[in-house]
Amino acid sequence: MEQHIDNSFDQDLLNISDLTWLPWIGKDFKKNSKRLLIIGESHYALGDNDEDYQKRFREATDNKNFTRECIYESPVCGDWRNNTFDNIHRVLLRSNDFDKELFWEQVVFYNFIPRLMDYRVKERPTWVDFYSSWKTFIELIKILNPTDCVFIGVSASNSFNQAMDELKIKYEPVKWLEGIGTAYARTATLNLNESNIKLSFIQHASQMFSWSKWNTFLARENKETLTFLNSKVFKEQGEAIQDEISEQIQETVSTVNVPMYLSHKPIIACDYSAYTTADDDAKFLSIGHAQYDYDAASIKIFRHTGEKWSRQSEELPINRVGDIALLLLTAMKKVYNSSSDQTILNEVTLKEGELDFLKDEFENNKERIKGSFLEIKRLLNDFDIKNI
Repeated sequence: MEQHIDNSFDQDLLNISDLTWLPWIGKDFKKNSKRLLIIGESHYALGDNDEDYQKRFREATDNKNFTRECIYESPVCGDWRNNTFDNIHRVLLRSNDFDKELFWEQVVFYNFIPRLMDYRVKERPTWVDFYSSWKTFIELIKILNPTDCVFIGVSASNSFNQAMDELKIKYEPVKWLEGIGTAYARTATLNLNESNIKLSFIQHASQMFSWSKWNTFLARENKETLTFLNSKVFKEQGEAIQDEISEQIQETVSTVNVPMYLSHKPIIACDYSAYTTADDDAKFLSIGHAQYDYDAASIKIFRHTGEKWSRQSEELPINRVGDIALLLLTAMKKVYNSSSDQTILNEVTLKEGELDFLKDEFENNKERIKGSFLEIKRLLNDFDIKNI
């Protein structure tokens, strides 16, 4: 790990009282003309039981190099997969296929919240966590002097203006821009060290993350920094590749390598692997000609076993997809509001005693479910469904 990082800032960083973990600092970061600081939200701990959890909690909290070890083990060496890091690569470079060591030698990574979250209960940082963490962040960037900061997650922006006023820091307030995926793009500016530091806030990159759309946003707001990173990471691949990367930065739609030779014939498709975990076998979503009838339309989930396209791939008539979404919404309303209202499906609750089971499942998957339905709600507001 040591050959990839710069330790020259450490003595100053260790003087920051509330800094739990030293950030990962790539060995070339200091000398770069464009210095990117990537900000994650928080570290998580999991344990098989309370004793195991407390042990892991103490080990992580007491280890100043915990963040550095996570970066080295996962995105740099690939010892364990993390969908967030894969999508960070994609949103910045439109690829996950490059020299990871070279990329991470150019940038800094820092987790904004200085305490460990309990993954057993899906703990999330509170507004107070974010608000109180801005003081430590300001001290950090006074030392590191980045030119650009990209936040992986938008929650920190909600307390930015108030925190800067409290800390008496010169700043340009948060601007809410276009909606992308399940979040609104946001920017702000800090005036520190006689420099203006650009802050960009994007949707968290763990799941339901459209990296191509967020890349378009960053390519606009942080164009010089993304171009600089591309020139560094892809420099060994020649001018032809570099020209291709430059063109890709301007694109608004990603290429989807969905199989076209199977019985279902895609017309519109998306790379579903960009929104799911690495071990999920669902790879593409498509709407096109049905495999059971070329003259009928269907929606298909392409699933892959790791060796071949699975026969368990699902295909549904397009009218049935809306009915399934309607059933899910009805069940959620029943569970959360105890509503007995029926829809056009005339659904019936067969086992009242199993509603707690459904609620637990909704809670376990609520971020994915909310993300999808919020996007559906946005589209319905923009599109008059009555006029079709």
